Amino acid sequence: MDEFKLFISGETAKTDKIFSALEFCLTAVFGDAYSLQKIDVIKNPLMAQADGVMATPTLVRMNPPMKRVLGDFSDMTKILESLNIHMPLNKDASAKE
Repeated sequence: MDEFKLFISGETAKTDKIFSALEFCLTAVFGDAYSLQKIDVIKNPLMAQADGVMATPTLVRMNPPMKRVLGDFSDMTKILESLNIHMPLNKDASAKE
């Protein structure tokens, strides 16, 4: 099972939108065979430190090899491709952005 952590700084409409878009895309790729955890670094700074997160938003793919993506989450397809994840051709990653 693939494990992902989305590190955010506070619950906002923007972070909720990013999380929803990630759920949509990851479900399209993995079905139910993944986990996505949202971690607020304000409430859980030690979790961020443990995973080497220095900025938000940051998405970490925990499976080896561990990969991180941070910054602009406006293009979910590019975010996933940087983690070596490719959307199925019949799914539109921008549909939930």
